[in-house]
Amino acid sequence: MEGLRWILGTLLLVSVLLQPNVGSAVVLGQVDTFQDGTLLNWDAGLGGTEPPFPPVVIPNGGPVGVGDAYMQLTGVGGGGPGSKLAVVNRDAQWAGNYLALGVNAITMSLKNTGATDLVVRVVVGDVAVGSLPPLNMGVSKDSVVLPAGGGWVSATFHISPSRLVAARGTVEAALNNAGEIRIIHNPNPTFPPPAKVGQLGVDNIKAYARVTVGWVDTFQYGTLQNWDAGLGGTEPPFPPEIIPGGGPGGVGDAFMQITALDGGVGPGSRLSVANRNAQWAGNYLEAGVNAVTMWLKNTGPNDLQVRVVIGDVAVGSLPPLNIAVSTKALFLPAGNEWVSAVFPINPGDLTAARGTVLAALTNAGELRVIHNEAASYPPSTILGRLAIDNITAVRRAPLPYLQLLLSND
Repeated sequence: MEGLRWILGTLLLVSVLLQPNVGSAVVLGQVDTFQDGTLLNWDAGLGGTEPPFPPVVIPNGGPVGVGDAYMQLTGVGGGGPGSKLAVVNRDAQWAGNYLALGVNAITMSLKNTGATDLVVRVVVGDVAVGSLPPLNMGVSKDSVVLPAGGGWVSATFHISPSRLVAARGTVEAALNNAGEIRIIHNPNPTFPPPAKVGQLGVDNIKAYARVTVGWVDTFQYGTLQNWDAGLGGTEPPFPPEIIPGGGPGGVGDAFMQITALDGGVGPGSRLSVANRNAQWAGNYLEAGVNAVTMWLKNTGPNDLQVRVVIGDVAVGSLPPLNIAVSTKALFLPAGNEWVSAVFPINPGDLTAARGTVLAALTNAGELRVIHNEAASYPPSTILGRLAIDNITAVRRAPLPYLQLLLSND
């Protein structure tokens, strides 16, 4: 036991020392409301010449009405400054590593305040010294059509890699070193946008996270990407950690490792890790996510049975009111190598441990990876360690279970 503690402590220290410094300004949940009367670093004249009608803050008439300020953009068409309906926020609160922080969507309120129809998209770009436009740019596949004369609408732009089109360089490079966000009119997911005569009201620009097909937690950015084991308020003695190499991709492939010390009911007694109110929250059925895949390796002394758990998160309710657990477990013998695991999460593949499966899937607030012999919750205690990598939200056709790996209770 003391030997295991020493090894775990050494690994934790090494992993902390080797983690890169991820300097990011964007924060999950941040909102630009324009209520302070400023543009909050949004601009249209970053090329050096201000357009004839730069972005302005309108003090009234936002989605809430009187007293709700918003930002208004104007495009004049033709050529030169101001010809395009676009605004950019550069090297400020929207810069950072979106993949590391789990920010996979941007929401906002939009209103066409002009006389021509609009098609709105967002653009994410890195900012290299002396490089304008950025070397890497991703344009949203999602677009919002705003007819002239319409009211305020709520818009969601998914910005996970699979939901962006590379206009320059690669989408991944734009997301993991983002320096700017743009809001543009463009009927197509391309850059630069076309000239446009029009006006657009924008409010409540929010960094958001919701489960979406294609999202992957790779742990390559030195952060746990919102995964935690101390959500009850007390950190376990050996919290989840990033190991900088030795993942399924070999040298240089980072992964997350979780540890449990079989000690009854205290913190860290269960092999479990959770991602709450971040990129794994949302309506799984609506998003079309019917499986969660990942790479797993048993790095501890005891055999494991790994399951996933989906729970809703009601205010003040821990554990969740509705909890769904994988009916079938993935058996991992001690000393095994990396295994590619698929956990189906259709309603028929889950067992209700609390409340109903449907309620957990349609209003999910957390995803957990656990060891448990039974399809129940809370999990059993164990002395063990589990390595996890490349947690992916997928939509897949039904396939039979691999009988050698998955077992019924």
